[in-house]
Amino acid sequence: MKKSTQQEKMHSLVAKWQTSGQNQLAFAKEHKISIHTLKYWIYKFRKQNKSPGDFIQLNQIPAPEICLRYPNGVELLIPVQTPINFLRELIKIEG
Repeated sequence: MKKSTQQEKMHSLVAKWQTSGQNQLAFAKEHKISIHTLKYWIYKFRKQNKSPGDFIQLNQIPAPEICLRYPNGVELLIPVQTPINFLRELIKIEG
C-alpha cells in the first residue's frame, strides 16, 4: 500500500474514533488493529492538525468545576464557566 493511501486510511480511522464515543482499546479491537498502531496514528494526526496554543472544546462537562494539575503537584479547581483567556493565563508555565 502506498504511504499516502495508508495515511489517508489511518486518518479516516482516527476521525471515526473521535466521533465514535469508544475508548481507544475498544475501537482498535473492533477495527482489528493494534492499540499501539491506533495510538501512533492519533499522535500523528494531532501533531499535523494542531497549532501551538490550541485548546480543544469540551462539551457537556458533568462536573461543576475543572481541576488543573500543575507539574509540581499543585491542583487548582476552577468553575466550568471560567473565561478561556483566564484559563490560558493559569495554564501558562514559564520555564
